[in-house]
Amino acid sequence: MSICVGKTSFLRMIRSITQVSKGKLSLMLSNIIEMGLSALKWTTECVYS
Repeated sequence: MSICVGKTSFLRMIRSITQVSKGKLSLMLSNIIEMGLSALKWTTECVYS
């Protein structure tokens, strides 16, 4: 029960943050994706070299 309440409040918090800073969030998300891709590239180069 308490887990469900925490989950819904967490989702509500995320939704409010998303509404406030859509531009910032998308920018941050693209940065995270870019970092993830570069890390993946580095890992594959490290493994297959």
